[in-house]
Amino acid sequence: MFSLFKKPIKENINLTEFEPILSNLINILHKNSDIGQAEFVEEIKYSLLKNEIENFKKKLISIDMWGGSGAVWEVGFTNENKELERIFILEIIKLLDLIKKSGIKSKGAQSRKKILKKFL
Repeated sequence: MFSLFKKPIKENINLTEFEPILSNLINILHKNSDIGQAEFVEEIKYSLLKNEIENFKKKLISIDMWGGSGAVWEVGFTNENKELERIFILEIIKLLDLIKKSGIKSKGAQSRKKILKKFL
């Protein structure tokens, strides 16, 4: 209601913090044969590395990352890959924490954290 008085959050996007998490997610997705999702995370990482910050943010908080069926956060793992699934969830949670810490606003992305924690 009084959003006029809220102090704007300054974004602080640090390549050295995002890059290892994105790389880990790409590797996990490839190991799980989720090639389409891995390629999408590679696009996010590429935007970051090229310093295309607006494109990076747009993709990072997009429906392809945090939406429904087929989104990166929602890939499935088989019973043989339960440990890989646990590692994946921990990396996604790290990414969500970093998104928040960096000042990037995304209620949709942040709401996924509660859901994911239930699977740990």
